[in-house]
Amino acid sequence: IIKNRIEDAKSAAKYIGLDESVIEGYYIPSLKIKTTKISEFKPFVFPVLLPLFLAFFLQAFAFTSLTILLPIFLSSLKISSSNAVLFTAVAFALPQLIGVMIAFAVIEKLPRRTMAWIGTLWGGISLILLGVFVHTLSIVPLLIMFVIADISNGFILPVLGGMASEFFSPRTRGTGQGISTSAFRWSGFAGGVLSPIIMLAYGLSNLFYIYGILAIISFLI
Repeated sequence: IIKNRIEDAKSAAKYIGLDESVIEGYYIPSLKIKTTKISEFKPFVFPVLLPLFLAFFLQAFAFTSLTILLPIFLSSLKISSSNAVLFTAVAFALPQLIGVMIAFAVIEKLPRRTMAWIGTLWGGISLILLGVFVHTLSIVPLLIMFVIADISNGFILPVLGGMASEFFSPRTRGTGQGISTSAFRWSGFAGGVLSPIIMLAYGLSNLFYIYGILAIISFLI
């Protein structure tokens, strides 16, 4: 149907025992045109695409960096390397899954914008608090704070990751989704390169402050 092969689609429906009238529910006339004009993107670039890219990039910069570099951060807090890797693999990855499940449970009940506000603000405050307490709390409450912060990351991923496909017109949403996803990938690259440099120059507490500020900026965007 997307390729405008309507007769083939009807034959396929008939082959599996469906009435060919079901095809009409999937047919979108606008998809008959195979090329997308650049003018179709213009209404979306500044009011939607650029803010969405920046919001996703800034929020993901912190948490993607944490996912990649958490064993290094924990080792700097005198946790053994093996325990740091174990915590990263289990107690840090699992909260992301919990956050995603919470998001999917409420994603049809709350506006996307409200969910984005909750997730980015929650993440920003959590990261700033980590900066405050990273060198003063004992290890157990500190690890709990890491977990609480990371749940916010899982909560926000389905929201910011899916916004482009909902904001854009049907024939431009694929590119919009790809650009949104690229923000997440670029954040991992930038965070993985810059975070160790920032930590060496300014210390772990200040690194978390910077992460938190970036997440708050994402909230504002």
